[in-house]
Formats: sequence, C-alpha cells, structure tokens
Amino acid sequence: MQSQNNLSNNPQLIAMVHIPCASALAYSRYSALFGVDTYTSDELKILDECRIQLSDLSKTMIKESGNELFIYCRNASFVLKENEITILENKIRSLHFVQKLIDRALHEVEIYQRHGIQIIELENIGAPYFIGNEIPLEELLILLVIGKSIRAKFPEIQMGIQVLSCGELEALPIAIACNAFFVRSEASLYKGLRPEGETNNRGNLAKFYYLRNYLTTKFGALQSEGRTLPALWCDLQKKHTLFSTELNHLDVWLTPILFQKIEGVILTGSETGQDVDEHALKEARLFLNELYKKTIQLFGNTIDNKIPLITGSGANLEVYTKYADYLIIGTALKKNKYWENEVDEAAVKSLVERFSKIKNHVNAE
Repeated sequence: MQSQNNLSNNPQLIAMVHIPCASALAYSRYSALFGVDTYTSDELKILDECRIQLSDLSKTMIKESGNELFIYCRNASFVLKENEITILENKIRSLHFVQKLIDRALHEVEIYQRHGIQIIELENIGAPYFIGNEIPLEELLILLVIGKSIRAKFPEIQMGIQVLSCGELEALPIAIACNAFFVRSEASLYKGLRPEGETNNRGNLAKFYYLRNYLTTKFGALQSEGRTLPALWCDLQKKHTLFSTELNHLDVWLTPILFQKIEGVILTGSETGQDVDEHALKEARLFLNELYKKTIQLFGNTIDNKIPLITGSGANLEVYTKYADYLIIGTALKKNKYWENEVDEAAVKSLVERFSKIKNHVNAE
C-alpha cells in the first residue's frame, strides 16, 4: 500500500550519460581537463563530408515530402534515409575522438547497470551551447552513433535523449532510431533567457507531436498506439534560465498541462546539481494526481494518462522519493561532483545503496 506520507509510486533512478561531443567540437583550454579530445586535420575533412551530406539530405527530405517543418528537424534523415545514414555513421565512427566518446559512454553505462540502474538519459554537454536548430549536424550524428552503440551493447536498457540546448525537435529522430522512451524538452512552454540565448517556444509542442507521428509512422509504427513514443518530458522553470516575474509561480506552468498535452513534468533547481524545492514538488505531485482523476472523468476509465513527475537536478533522495516517479541524477555521480567529469563508480554505488534503503523504508511504512 502507498504510504500516507509518500505521494509517489515506486520512484526510479535515471542516470545521466553525458556525451561531451560539444566540448570536442568546440575545443577549449578546459576540454582536456575533462578527458576530451578533438579532431585532427584529416578527421575534420571527414566531418566536413558528413556535414555536407547531412545538409543535402535535409534539403532532399523537404523537396520529396513537401514538409517545411523539416527545417526544424534537419536530422529527420536519421529515420527516413537509413541507408545513407548508415554510411555516414561508419565514417564518423572511425574517427579517434568519436571512438573515445563511444568508449567513455559504454563504460559509464556499464557502471550504472552493474549497480542496478536500468534507465539512462543521453545528453550532449560542453557549455557554451548552441541553441535550437543551430546545433551542428555532425554533433547530432555523433549522438546518434553513441546512442546506437549503447543500444547494441545494452539492448534492455531504457533510454531518454536530450539535445542541448532546446533541441528537442532534433532529439526526436535520435530517440526513434535508438528506441528511446522519452525526449527531454527545455522550450515547451513559456519564453525564458539562458546564457546561450532565448528559449522561445514557437509552437515546439505542436511541431514535436506532428513530427513524432510522421516519423514513427514512416519508421513502421502502423497502429496509432505505437506513435506516442518517445514521450515528451518537459522542464518547467528550467534551470540556468531567467523568466519574467509572472512566471515565478509554479501554478502558471502547471495549469496548461492538459491543454498542451504535456506527457511528463520535470522540476529542477535553479542550477546544475541544486536541489528541487520540496514545496514545488508537493504542489506538482498534488496537481498531477488531481489531473489524472480529471482525465478519467472527462475521457473514461479506459485512458491511461498518468503524467510522471521527474526531478531533474540535485540528489535529495529523502525528499524526492516522496513525490517523484523518476529521479534524474547526474552531478552527484561524477568525480568531485562536477558535471563535466567522468562517472565515479564509488559515488554510484553509494547513491544506489542509499536510494534502496530509502525506498525500503518508505515501503515498510
């Protein structure tokens, strides 16, 4: 039975697999500190070839389909042009710095799985970020190659995809190709301001759902039930983002969820690694519980529309397990608790053990 003090239901850990491909492509004096290599002059020629071909494929898709929305999803070729993309995957996989990124990711997933974590979120990192559909095409291709490498070695692992910054429309083809079950979105509701630019929602939700239905159908989801994955999990009051004072109240973000058909709610602190406010978590949990009851009243008992609540920063497990369905953990699992460092296995072991004890205690109440 669910505890009176626990508003969540069987919370689960999601471990971040940070792919520093942005750091590799925009190499700086910091990059080597995090174990990141960049390309050689010969490798740059291959990257140029890949970029040109991806750009040509993007233009071809618009011409063949008449679908202008592909300008926001330039890498739809990852789903629609599989033969051509396979050739490009093999080219970019051969690059030494890309192979190092693949090996790093596989090693970290192996650590997570060894300690019982069965869900990961794949994310490109390397601030400062590009934004929206300005993300380099070769960076998206590297993420695809790494995602597929993880899927091949760990076929049972559950996976989510995030493309920073505000790149949910171009995370979608990667998620479909890698059989991921969610995409994390930063720009789905109200406009904010980040160091890299404005997180302006210009119909991103509509574009995402439209493109998801289109691409999953082309990918082979013949029945409509198969076209609602990957789910779209949306950050509310996203960390590292400034909003107008009217948007400081969480209820302003929660109210449109049913109307906008948001499929997952992520709450974060104001910065990477900062804990989520408990009052905000409780408010969101109660709202989502009531929303679920409302959907049953509106649409009947046949609908399964439980919207998960997810924490996206910090590691206050004692609080988070009371309210959240999923806990995305990244910084707390890194060496020296810094987000760009590699995973610290001792930290993973310690956190998983603490999480298990907390869950066992809650279930015993």
